[in-house]
Order: sequence, then C-alpha cells, then structure tokens
Amino acid sequence: MKFGHAFQDHLQQDGFPAHWVASAISYRQLKKCIKRVQKELAGLGLDAATLGQLLRTAEQERDEKLAEYLLSNPQSTSCHPDAPALFQPKLLIAVDEDTGEPLDAHLSPKTREYMHQLATTQQLSDTDMAKWRKIFELYLESKIFFSTNELDHGKHDSAKAQVLLKKFSDELQRQEIVSSFRKKESSVALEQFLQLNMNLLQTLRFQEINDLAMHKILKSRHWKYFPEEVKAKQKENERAAGVDRYGEAYNDKCVVM
Repeated sequence: MKFGHAFQDHLQQDGFPAHWVASAISYRQLKKCIKRVQKELAGLGLDAATLGQLLRTAEQERDEKLAEYLLSNPQSTSCHPDAPALFQPKLLIAVDEDTGEPLDAHLSPKTREYMHQLATTQQLSDTDMAKWRKIFELYLESKIFFSTNELDHGKHDSAKAQVLLKKFSDELQRQEIVSSFRKKESSVALEQFLQLNMNLLQTLRFQEINDLAMHKILKSRHWKYFPEEVKAKQKENERAAGVDRYGEAYNDKCVVM
C-alpha cells in the first residue's frame, strides 16, 4: 500500500477528531503542487542539476529558523457565571526551543493545588490520600511519554507510550486502587487524569503521522535535486552522533585512542 493511502487510512480509522483530520497535511495535494512547481521550474531551464549547482554556489546565508511558535494559555470564562466550575487536570511539558525535545513534565500548579484541596476542602480520608500518593508514584515510575534513564533517554513514540500507559492502567487495576477509593471525588479525578493522558497520546500519534508525511515529501525532493548535499548532511550527523557518544577523539571510522 502506498503511503498516501496508508496516511488517509490512519486519519479516518484512528479516531482523531474531525477538526484534526481537517487540519492534517494534504499529502496527495501537496505532492501534486510540488510536481507542478517542478514542471514549471524545468520549463524555465531550472532542472535538478541546475538547482543543485545554484545551491552549492549561493553566497547568501540561510536563516535556519523555519518558524516561531507563540504558545499561550488564555483564561477562558464561562458564558454562564452561575454554572459550576469544571476542573481539568493538566500536565506541563517543557521542551527544547530549538529541537522540540521534551525536557521535563510535571503537574501544573493548579492541578497540584486541586489535588491538595481534595484532602482539605473535601475532607478526603487518609486512606484516599495514601492511594493518591501511590498513584503518582506509579505514574512517575512508568515514564510513559519520556524517560530520563541513561539507557532509555528521551521522548517515547506513540506506540511505546501506549504500551506504557496501558501497563500503568493495568497496574492500578491489579492493585485495586480505583475500587478501594472511599470518596467519589477521588474516582472522578482519577478518570479525568487518565483521560488527559489518553488525549496527550492521541495528540502525539497525530503529530507523528503528519511529521512522517512531510518527511517523505521532503526526503524525495531532497534526494532528487540535492543528492550531494543530502549525503554531506548525513555524514555530518553521523559524526555529531559519534562525538556525542565517544567524545572529540571520534573520527569517521573509529575512536582515536
């Protein structure tokens, strides 16, 4: 099956919200647009060889910053002031501004405050508080979306995150933590927390298939028009990975002792 068909199947069958599907990369249309531009350039005498030569001899510096994102979290107010306030637990994820690599994750201050209020304003029993401490202990040990371990460092893809999230949920059931809650509010809060993680997993999966679609398009164009530059970049990345692992003594073939 061609990737275009597989991409559409994922969008239609993986349970993404309709407005997500509508905002996904138009893979087939984008390929058609690129081919039209390719033909137009060729008609002007700018074939692959000519474009490659122009790139190699260009003196203008390229700005490598492709995009900037302004992330905000505006406070929204209900249209009905008398309506009861709804609490939504949140995770704060810190990412590297340059690479997008996850660096840290923790509960938002409001989520932490809410969990604290469960013990004070709603007078949760000591038993329920002990259960909550156990839940968060298991969650941190599960390292669902990324890990800081030396042998398993960095973010996890959606497939691995899904497996780890299921193991976390199964462990809660095995230890009968949910069924042993003494307050209904505890069960509701836990359901919200689990749903939050499911939403985050779905977002990660949606991002991955869109990234893959864009990668395939760009990779095919790069290899066709700029093969020498692609090979040079691959070699540069391999050396950078070697230096990161073995130190500056690393060269292309071995570690200099």
